Amino acid sequence: MRSVILAVTALILFLPSGGRAQATRKTSDTSRRFYSAAQAKRGKEQYAQDCAQCHGANLKGIGTAPALLGDNFMRDYYSVNDLFIKASVTMPGDNVHGLPTDTYLNIIAYLLQANGLPAGTENLKGDVTAMKRMALMEKKSAKPAAGAADGFYTEEQAERGKGYFRGACSMCHVADPGQPDNRDVIAPPSRGFVAGPVHIQINLASRESFGRWRNVGSLFNKIRTSMPLNDGGALSTEEYVNIAAYLLHQNGYPAGKDELKPDAETLMGLTIPEKGFTTLFNGKDFTGWGFLRARNDIQSREGNDSVLRHADRLYVSHRHEVSELYFAAGVSLSRVPGHEEQRSILRQQRLLDFHEGASSLP
Repeated sequence: MRSVILAVTALILFLPSGGRAQATRKTSDTSRRFYSAAQAKRGKEQYAQDCAQCHGANLKGIGTAPALLGDNFMRDYYSVNDLFIKASVTMPGDNVHGLPTDTYLNIIAYLLQANGLPAGTENLKGDVTAMKRMALMEKKSAKPAAGAADGFYTEEQAERGKGYFRGACSMCHVADPGQPDNRDVIAPPSRGFVAGPVHIQINLASRESFGRWRNVGSLFNKIRTSMPLNDGGALSTEEYVNIAAYLLHQNGYPAGKDELKPDAETLMGLTIPEKGFTTLFNGKDFTGWGFLRARNDIQSREGNDSVLRHADRLYVSHRHEVSELYFAAGVSLSRVPGHEEQRSILRQQRLLDFHEGASSLP
């Protein structure tokens, strides 16, 4: 992987969320009163001092600094904690992570008030566990989902993940299926990594980036434990699992009828099919499978001499269709005298020569 340096100059609080800010919501839900009116008043004064020069006194954004007002902005974060992490770890641009914790909390309180969440009697406190439970958007009843039987997520979940990806990931990443061969794409101003004379973003919908994941659990664990780069693992579990759903969507995997859930054992059992291949083994049933031992001649050079070596390979057959089978999941074990055992995945390799008398397992 190329060495890259995270660009920290000209940082802005929240990347553009697309579309104009919507009217702020009103709610009478007493369970969603996360701050006090006095705290929001202090936050408004501190926002004017530390944030307004980029995001505007009216919170509608200036230039590339986006609006911090409206439904589009609120959809970029699942919880108060996710919003707090973004602000406290990356802001303000000229004093990143430089304000007292109470100041960040007060500013968050002001943003919540400006976006229509009512005040309560208690101040917002820096309790990470509690803030992760403070959902910014009221949870709606799930609609019956239509989708493929083998889908991992729902369309609605992927749409939520799109917003969370925008809020938490789009400083460094894109998920552009229109550029499958480009892992590195040129980043717009104030985003991305420094890579020589340009800034780049990593395209998570490229074959190189996404092709490494063989199951949903590995993808989810990578996101959950190491992202965002400036504070890995700090976001809400709901945000991580919805981002994983969005990435599956952007990489062309179909939506299903049930949402992706953050259960480690279940996620590790969800195999991501490799594009261009058909998965034949379900991980449980060996019916119709056999193991074939074949001999291969390998010619190599030692100095000026050409040496012919022999290697025994173990192949896998499926329902006697070996001559037509592409070994997307076939494991080859090769042992050559004087060499270490080599293990490799056979890809797009057709086995035309095999032993009829090879042993097989039921």
